[in-house]
Amino acid sequence: MIIFISLLFASKFSISVSGAFALYPLMVEWAEEYKKINPTIDISVQAGGAGKGMTDLLNDIVDIAMVSREISKEEEGKGAFKIAVARDATLPIISSKNPYLNIILKRGIKKSELFDIFTSKKKYWNEILELKEKKEINTYTRSDACGAGETFALFLGLHQEDLEGIGIYGDPQIIDSVGRDKFAIGYANIGFIYEKDKNKPHESIIVLPIDLNDDGKITDEENFYSQRTEILKAIKEGKLPSPPSRNLYLVVKKGKVKGEVEKFIRWILKDGRKIVENAGFVNIEIKEEEIKF
Repeated sequence: MIIFISLLFASKFSISVSGAFALYPLMVEWAEEYKKINPTIDISVQAGGAGKGMTDLLNDIVDIAMVSREISKEEEGKGAFKIAVARDATLPIISSKNPYLNIILKRGIKKSELFDIFTSKKKYWNEILELKEKKEINTYTRSDACGAGETFALFLGLHQEDLEGIGIYGDPQIIDSVGRDKFAIGYANIGFIYEKDKNKPHESIIVLPIDLNDDGKITDEENFYSQRTEILKAIKEGKLPSPPSRNLYLVVKKGKVKGEVEKFIRWILKDGRKIVENAGFVNIEIKEEEIKF
């Protein structure tokens, strides 16, 4: 009995992870696979936005932060150490019930038009499309400090706090809100836009194609949003610029990495690479031996 109790209390080690919604699906898969080979390790993963993950890390609440934006000099000064583990993108989305869908998919939308919409310079669909009727654009943005908001804003030459619209917390909620509003526009991470098992966007939304060369139409070279595999290929080949494509990071506090936490991260950087593309992200080259905590 005494031996049993000793083993029971010695059997578990916990690793806590918090942060970006973008990395959450991939981190959950990593955690599940790692626990299969290390059943004595408990890994808690919570999505709350990149800002929350970084705050939790710097306040020693979690061991690892998931961050979907670049790390600031101030954060680095407080000990934040980033490790790029994958790539994805943040894309504009509209409802699949939008009555102007056929027009929109042919012409796409210019970066300048997205700028005008998300800064309230243009508030009606007829200001973007050639329409007789006047219908308001219902703009949705993220209410939480997040990498998706900052990445999308940087694509437009802004910061997240400059984006105007109805504030929504998290990717699942913004996808649901845009999907239910036929005159809506918003943005989300591809990990939530596309249904993994179907390789297509959720039925309620459509990716709003970006007219990257500003010629007023979506050419074959710009048309890579209908399937998740297509957008991942476009990111990998550099057809989609950065931003809105971007690196995703695991962030730890330098000098504070526990033994089991380092083992988990080393596993991600080596064996965990096999999961990245199947999970719907772009794999990136990592020189694991150069990562010094």
